[in-house]
Amino acid sequence: MGVTPEACLMIGDTTVDIRAGKAAGAQTVSVLCGFSEEEELRRKNPDLILPSTADLADALLGKQ
Repeated sequence: MGVTPEACLMIGDTTVDIRAGKAAGAQTVSVLCGFSEEEELRRKNPDLILPSTADLADALLGKQ
């Protein structure tokens, strides 16, 4: 697709998602509407943590 990893966004609700995104060189967003607890996700140091995927558009548009 011709997109650099740094220009990609990995969105997930588990620590495995965040680890995979970071390993690929992508930006990472954790969402709290899934399986993992916030504290557990914070330990993986995602670039952003959101309450749900529904909040993603506002975050990307700077409305948060």
